[in-house]
Amino acid sequence: MKTSTKLSMVTVAGVCAVALVVPALTAPAAESIVPTVRTPSAWVRPVSPGGSDSSPGWERGTWPQAGSSSGAGSSESGSSDSGSSGQPGAASGMQDSPATASATTQPTAAQSRGVVLINSTMPSGEGAGTGMVLTSSGQVLTNYHVVEGSTSLTATIADTGEQYRATVVGWDAARDVALIQLQDASGLATVTLDDDDLAVGDALTAVGNASGGGKLIAAPGQVTALEQQVKVSNEGKAENLSGVIATDAAAEPGDSGGPMFDHEGEVAGMTTAGGQTTTAVPGYRGRAVATTNVSYAVPIEDAMSVINQIRAGHESGTVRIGPRAYLGVSVASSSLTVASVADGGPAAGAGLTVGSTITSIDGQAVTTHDELAAALEPREPGQKVALTWLDADGVRHSATVTLGSSPVA
Repeated sequence: MKTSTKLSMVTVAGVCAVALVVPALTAPAAESIVPTVRTPSAWVRPVSPGGSDSSPGWERGTWPQAGSSSGAGSSESGSSDSGSSGQPGAASGMQDSPATASATTQPTAAQSRGVVLINSTMPSGEGAGTGMVLTSSGQVLTNYHVVEGSTSLTATIADTGEQYRATVVGWDAARDVALIQLQDASGLATVTLDDDDLAVGDALTAVGNASGGGKLIAAPGQVTALEQQVKVSNEGKAENLSGVIATDAAAEPGDSGGPMFDHEGEVAGMTTAGGQTTTAVPGYRGRAVATTNVSYAVPIEDAMSVINQIRAGHESGTVRIGPRAYLGVSVASSSLTVASVADGGPAAGAGLTVGSTITSIDGQAVTTHDELAAALEPREPGQKVALTWLDADGVRHSATVTLGSSPVA
């Protein structure tokens, strides 16, 4: 099973980014997607100088690798001579392309301390993210979207390689915060939380399980804005996050749930979304682009207010504690067509199969992922519901289903 980049659009003042979790995909789908940050509509690059109304000189292509000056897996270098670019008619005196991505580095020992690599199993495959150890007994802070829909979780301590099974204690989907517990953990190193105020221009470094690679990568940057509002569209669901920190760190998918360290090595925020935008650079030869990184973090004090409410056992507002009602299916983002069915789950027992389309819960019509989630949200594990669906041949079925207890979240 391969993992791949989740392309979850974030819109803020006209800028697009992606939720930085490496999601579950079936193997055939994963094979066709490169695990790297890109704009959801694909990278658009200039392929020749100038252009016209009928031939604007732009085409879609793959996102260039970090440090590469061109797209589609190629590179360009050489003198400013017009013939060296492979573009007939290119104007002489144009310079080579600038680098397209900020440098990433290996984290320091201090930046690795208390950070975990999270791997999740879902009905549709596997995903990856990052977390931060809050207590020596194994409480870990991460994003809710890292663990959402998981049937099992494992966490690897980044600087020791120790692995633990984990369960979700509680979460707040609206603020994208979750608390997980590493089973039978003790004596773990923890992160240090910041208690200072941030200002625009302050240095921050995002550290995480970049592209689900199984090792930590550090992406240095600066605070570019505070108290931002972003709208996250994720697998057909939309969430609004407010009060987040904007930075120019080149965070990648897999960094979700990981720390953003300040210059003192303390955690100032939790990485939650990011991406890159590319712009044609006038005066540069061939496929020249400039890249701007943007990433967003939940302020650590906001995340900890949720964690402390969970620890206190106060389930209210958008904070949830304990297992959820569980149907045991994953559905397509644009419809309620069943993409996968968990073996032994309630849906499998009722006879749902891949390709079926769920049409109602307890007589309430559902047509979107959000409507299905809303119909299940108030229900408890063990509760019976009437489920109606169409199979892949369009034949209508109905059954009474006893909702299970979510293995994770």
